[in-house]
Amino acid sequence: MREVAKRAGVSVGNAYYYFPSKTHLLRTFHDDALRELFGAARPVLDRERTLEGRLRGVLELWIALIEPYHDAAGALFRSAADPASPFRGDPSGLREQAIGFYREVVSRSSTPVPEEIRLELPAILWTAHTGLTLFWVHDTSFRRRRTRALVDRGPGLFTRIVSFSRLPGFGDLRRQFRDLLRDLD
Repeated sequence: MREVAKRAGVSVGNAYYYFPSKTHLLRTFHDDALRELFGAARPVLDRERTLEGRLRGVLELWIALIEPYHDAAGALFRSAADPASPFRGDPSGLREQAIGFYREVVSRSSTPVPEEIRLELPAILWTAHTGLTLFWVHDTSFRRRRTRALVDRGPGLFTRIVSFSRLPGFGDLRRQFRDLLRDLD
């Protein structure tokens, strides 16, 4: 907090006035980064039509937005993992906003999505987004090349799995998957 106050040009006491703890500061950073993604992704969503292209574009943008903060990212996830932290719950409704954002990614894509999973797919994508962020936090490869490979290849694989699930014979599997997701929500 001393370093934050110093860089902001305010006293430590003033920094604590706005952020009662480092965890509160990290929560604010995370929430602000997500809101920035929602706005910055508009050109990607306007340009890309396929689910694969939309996902890849959004995830590339997310990693680009948070990359400058990689050194501090471990603290963010340590805080988020603590059940007593300000990350617990969703007082600002950001989780629902993120799921709504991914609902737009899915609903306005040209890729057919089976009706049975269409409603749950945005929550799946939000969970994948969170998992990708955790992967990025732990990625020690040069320039996070492993994360970039996941962002480059993951959306295509994911989209193919969604497309294959439309084939005859996958109905029971889709229903089981849908039911699992509903039970977890």
